[in-house]
Amino acid sequence: MRLSNIQRDKEDTEENSSMKKRVISAIVMAVVCLVAIYFGGYVFGAFFFLAVAIGLYEFYRAFENKNYKPVKSAGAVFLIMFALMVIFKSPSFTDLYIRFPFGIGYRNLFEPLLFVAVLMCLCAIVFHHEKHTFEDVGITMFGGFYVVYLMSYVLLLRNMDNGIWVVILPLITAISADTFALFTGMKLGKHKLIPKVSPNKTVEGAVGGWLGAVVFTVIYYFIMVAFDVDIGLKWFDFIIIGMLGGVLAQIGDLGASAIKRYVGVKDFGHLIPGHGGVLDRIDSYMILFPLVYLYMVLRGVC
Repeated sequence: MRLSNIQRDKEDTEENSSMKKRVISAIVMAVVCLVAIYFGGYVFGAFFFLAVAIGLYEFYRAFENKNYKPVKSAGAVFLIMFALMVIFKSPSFTDLYIRFPFGIGYRNLFEPLLFVAVLMCLCAIVFHHEKHTFEDVGITMFGGFYVVYLMSYVLLLRNMDNGIWVVILPLITAISADTFALFTGMKLGKHKLIPKVSPNKTVEGAVGGWLGAVVFTVIYYFIMVAFDVDIGLKWFDFIIIGMLGGVLAQIGDLGASAIKRYVGVKDFGHLIPGHGGVLDRIDSYMILFPLVYLYMVLRGVC
């Protein structure tokens, strides 16, 4: 009995220590992210370029753990596209218009660069067929779109009018969903959600995360009203974004969990204490940045 109590105390101590690391890391990340959002421009772009580059590296390394060989040079082409978006403030990932000298004028580099990425993959399976397979090509291209393309929407949100407020909206929704899912699951969780994908997630936690996302997204609307900020959305739009985001943020998290379970890793990396890698932290944000942008496009705001 005494040994059992000692073991339980040890587990509680380790859990508290892990939670402390998680909270401290979250605070540090929030401060750094808010500073980047405040300054915007190249500071913001450089910050998220670094996050995306690390995330893509973590994604490919995770699959290497299962003996796949992604064509990393082709994946780097997606990073070049992201960098061009930052440097030239492109209106979208597919509109990489660059002005060339000698009377050439503006040209969109998206299709040529995408062609280069595909060509590099083809060359890999032709000239290095003993190393690279068609599965490697699929992983390479999926990683480029999954990590880089989805995250490119953060640049579009920040470049809008009142971009500081706009880009914080999906962050509020995602963080609320993650936080409330975690604590509701810890306190009330009894029924497993999808144990084969993520054994610790519960139905109660998922419901708590969804409700938290809705409530805090609406609270964010009233905060903007108090500061007389208008991003072109009405109060009911925030309810809809909260409802959709509360679901999609958790799907993004579960999707990342499914990938990690498939390749046999616990975390994508170890850069952030208590959270794992960069990709472990941004897996839900990656889904909500496009959601908010596309919702605003459908509403005619941008």
